[in-house]
Amino acid sequence: MNVENNITLIDAIKEGDNKKIGRLKHKEDEINRVDKCRKNALMYAIERDNTVLANDIIGNTKLNINAIDNNGKNALIYAIDQGNKGIAWKLLNNTNVTIRDKKGKSALMYALQKGSIMEDIIEVLMGDVKYDDKDKNGCSVLMYACSGGYKLAVEKLIGMMPESNMEEILNYNTKGVTALRVAAEK
Repeated sequence: MNVENNITLIDAIKEGDNKKIGRLKHKEDEINRVDKCRKNALMYAIERDNTVLANDIIGNTKLNINAIDNNGKNALIYAIDQGNKGIAWKLLNNTNVTIRDKKGKSALMYALQKGSIMEDIIEVLMGDVKYDDKDKNGCSVLMYACSGGYKLAVEKLIGMMPESNMEEILNYNTKGVTALRVAAEK
């Protein structure tokens, strides 16, 4: 801990104290420090929408980019959940994208909930996705895609399904529309 006022980088971010942030953000012992929730400075910077600081922290070669908090979330999940596409992009190539939070939600599931605003991120994360991938509550990636209203992902996931499963979810109404299509168009 920094002996100067016993203030950590995390404390400075929480307080919004830019002077202290400026002094502490390059200190090696501060970059990977975690609080009682196991959240690090990068997670707090993202959560507080401090993109400049988040970029500075990401640029630090000593950063443990795959750090996970008590809820099982990493910085990529925080960035996606906050809708910060720029930071998510920076994290995407160096972060373990298979990490799931305690509820079993992956970065892809968070992105699908955000919908088309995360379109580019979704395209990358959908690389090896299985159509029947589910979180611990039984919600599938298809359900997340529907809830986010992202039609392209819904169509891609339906296209991955074997014919034997198609009948169950693709019962057309009299107008030729499926329930999933209606959900995606909300």
